[in-house]
Amino acid sequence: MLLRRLRHWQECTILIDLRLAYKYDFTERIKAGFTFEVFNLANRVNYDPITLSGNFSGGNNANFLVPTGAMSPRILQLGFRVSF
Repeated sequence: MLLRRLRHWQECTILIDLRLAYKYDFTERIKAGFTFEVFNLANRVNYDPITLSGNFSGGNNANFLVPTGAMSPRILQLGFRVSF
């Protein structure tokens, strides 16, 4: 039961990353590029599997198998580059 629960939390991690890039040549020497990146596009709470390991040292731990940390939320990133 313990392993099934722990495995269940790890299988629920959903990470969708997206990157769009566009390059444009103004002249033979001058070029520009634009990038748009999204990390964790679904913006779903993904619990950190390291914090789900619990305390196996014995005794009663109130935080046993309770998620105490999460991975990063949705992050957007824009980029622009000019080379000459």
